Amino acid sequence: MTAMYEDDHFLPHTLNLRGADPKPLEGLTEAIFEEAATPQRQNLPLDKLLTLLMSTPESVVLARRLAEENDFLSAPQAVSYMPWLPDLGLPELSSEDKRTYRAFEQIVLDGRKSGKYELAFRSLVERYPNNEAFAQLQVGYHFLWHPLEETRKYARSLLDKHPGWMMVRLQLARSYLKEERLELETFVAVMRKRLNLHEHLEDLESPLTDLLVYQFHLDLYLFFAIKGQLKRAAYCFNICHHAASQPEGLIPLAPLLLASLDPDKGAGAFKDLVRFLKP
Repeated sequence: MTAMYEDDHFLPHTLNLRGADPKPLEGLTEAIFEEAATPQRQNLPLDKLLTLLMSTPESVVLARRLAEENDFLSAPQAVSYMPWLPDLGLPELSSEDKRTYRAFEQIVLDGRKSGKYELAFRSLVERYPNNEAFAQLQVGYHFLWHPLEETRKYARSLLDKHPGWMMVRLQLARSYLKEERLELETFVAVMRKRLNLHEHLEDLESPLTDLLVYQFHLDLYLFFAIKGQLKRAAYCFNICHHAASQPEGLIPLAPLLLASLDPDKGAGAFKDLVRFLKP
C-alpha cells in the first residue's frame, strides 16, 4: 500500500485531522485515563492510549459483540482480501502512457494542480473508460481542483455505469463528511445503506485488497465517530489498523472517536465502550 492512499489528500477532508491538541476534552479526558489507563499505559498520550485500546482486541470478538448490540445494523462479517500491488488493475500501457499515469498519480498525491497532465490523463481515461484505477485517480483530482457539486455529479455518473467501483463510491461518500457541512444521511444513501464491507462484495468490480479494506473502514470509522456510535467506530478502527501498511499513521486519528462526546457528560458512554473493547 503506497503512501498515496494514506496521505491526508486521500483521507477525509474533515475535522482538522492534523495539529489538534491531543487532550482537548478536560473532564472527559480525566475520566478516560481513569477508566482505560493501566500502570503500563498511564504515561501514554491520549491518541496512543485510544489507539491501543481500539486495536488490541481480536476483530472477530468485536464483531460477535456487535451482533449482540441493538443498534439496528447487521453485524459485520470477516472478509478475505489480498495485498494491494501498485500495478493491480492496470492495463498494459505504453511507456508514454505509463509515465503519464505515474506523473499524474504523484501530482494528486502532492495536491498539486497541472492543466497539462490533467489533459493528458483525461485522454488516457477516455481510452480506458472501464478502468477503476484510472477513474479513481481522476475523481481524486477533481475533488481537489474542480467545483464540489460538479465533481459529485461526475462521480455519480461513473457509479451509475459501474456501481461496483467501491473506491469511487467512497470518494463520493467521503465528500459528505466535511466539517463545515456534514450530510450524514447522504453519506448513507451513497453507500446504499450498506455500512458493512461484506454487504458490497457481490458488486465489487475489482479484487478486494487490504487497501480497499483500509479505506472502507477508515471512512466508516469517521462516519460512526461523528454519529456517536462509538462501538461501531472502534470496530472500524480495529479493522483499519490491521489492514494498514503503516498503522502508526492512524494514531492522530484516534481522538476523532470522541468527536461526538460531550466533555461533561460523555464519561458514561466511554466507560461502556471500554467494557466493549476489553480483550
